[in-house]
Amino acid sequence: MTAPDTPLAVLDRTWYALQQMDAKIHNHTSQFEKVLQAILDTKTSLETKIDAVTQDVNLLRADHGKLSERVAETETDVAGMRPTMKERLYSLFGE
Repeated sequence: MTAPDTPLAVLDRTWYALQQMDAKIHNHTSQFEKVLQAILDTKTSLETKIDAVTQDVNLLRADHGKLSERVAETETDVAGMRPTMKERLYSLFGE
């Protein structure tokens, strides 16, 4: 028969088990902090990239607006030239 555990032996084993659990918790916490930091870094990087793309889109929209205005002006200019060109051709070659 084995001797029953003394309270001190039980306390020693419990203390040892608690220290092992504490080490595991510390290890997992450290790993979690690293993963969390990587997530935060990725979030910051994505926000920066999104801001840059948003600025590019806004510039493209502004350029598109300017080009649309220029196309409208050119169409108006061309429409205004047609009768003049027609008159010139008639004056050169007759009807």
